[in-house]
Amino acid sequence: MEKKEFIYNNIPVTILKTNKFKTVVGTLYFKEPIKEKMITTRRLLRNLIMHSCKKFPTSKDLNINVLENYNSDYSAATIREGNYIINSFSFRILEDKYTKKGNFLNGLDTFKEIIFNPNIDNDEFNKEEFSLLYQTLKSEIESMIENPRNYAIDNLMKQLGKGTVVSYAPNLKELKKINSKSIYKEYLDMMKNSEKEFVLAGNITDEILDGCKKILDNLNQKSYNIPLIVTNDCIDNEIKNKIKKYDGKQSILTLGLKLADLTIFERLYVLPVYNGILGGGASSRLFNTIREKNSLAYFCFSRYEKDDSLIIIVSGIEESNYRKTYNLMKKVLESMKKISDDEIKRVKEEIISSLKESKDYLQSYPNNLYFNKLYDIDSNEEIIKNIKLVNKEDIEKIYYKLFLTNSYFLKGVKTDGKNKN
Repeated sequence: MEKKEFIYNNIPVTILKTNKFKTVVGTLYFKEPIKEKMITTRRLLRNLIMHSCKKFPTSKDLNINVLENYNSDYSAATIREGNYIINSFSFRILEDKYTKKGNFLNGLDTFKEIIFNPNIDNDEFNKEEFSLLYQTLKSEIESMIENPRNYAIDNLMKQLGKGTVVSYAPNLKELKKINSKSIYKEYLDMMKNSEKEFVLAGNITDEILDGCKKILDNLNQKSYNIPLIVTNDCIDNEIKNKIKKYDGKQSILTLGLKLADLTIFERLYVLPVYNGILGGGASSRLFNTIREKNSLAYFCFSRYEKDDSLIIIVSGIEESNYRKTYNLMKKVLESMKKISDDEIKRVKEEIISSLKESKDYLQSYPNNLYFNKLYDIDSNEEIIKNIKLVNKEDIEKIYYKLFLTNSYFLKGVKTDGKNKN
């Protein structure tokens, strides 16, 4: 594989050339310092952009074109990464030699139409399309409680990040402020005020590269120096516990832990190993203690959020097992003062194997390259090299930098479909 980086129209471009695959993938990133409203507006905007465009004014028209382009794939994502919101738009198109002459450029033209020629009339998104997707997002927000795991995690994050970007989540209050004109202004803001970057991977010929450069021709570039990482400067020693009842059967117990005073090496390499031992899989301490040994949970895992300096623990339990599960989780956290060599070896092997396997999926290349760059990581090979350097002392030090600050218990009040007294 050959990696090349250059600047085109003030926009960083990264190319990873490989002939291992039959398709070419590319992703255009729009990164901007986040405001609370954006977590809602940018999600709706993403859906509108991907649903139709001026040239293909309905989703049916767009889908027909996709089929005509040998099932080219177009996708989008909206995420918050630390103090930024990132909208990304991706394509996956077969090379001409596997289809017909001109197929790649035809598929690329459709991608450009989707991104740069949205379904706009009189400075507003098409009202019919807007109404449809507005109601879809409204229904998703209103029905969040129907996915109790995600609902509990969202509410834990609101506790952990009260008053900060960590607490941001799509909400009806912000959605109600949006109309077909204001969301077009949001589109213009994204185009004008985002920091752009483009990543391309596959068997990149001169023709493909020249076609892709045209995507960037009319974009202007912004640059921001706001730190990516959310840090925890003041941590309250008192654990805040919240319990909420809901009309469901399964209960969800979540714990929130804040990390402080991390080195770069700890953040990028030690914490993934620490989290793998704590709750990263079926051989982790949390899974073995909570589910296997004590049969208290349907599932139990921990998740490391390096951009937010957090670890969260999530478990699906019976309401009656709340106190016992909570206390056992705290005991597991206390046990992390001491780590075994076997645990370290197992988790390192799992992480390294996962990184190596990602090479088999071309569609994962753009995000790997882009997000590694956000954290000043050169490549997955650099990650593997540094993961191997992590030792027992590094991992055991994390105990003194990790603080349990919050718990959120979503308490199901039904048993076998009947409400408890």
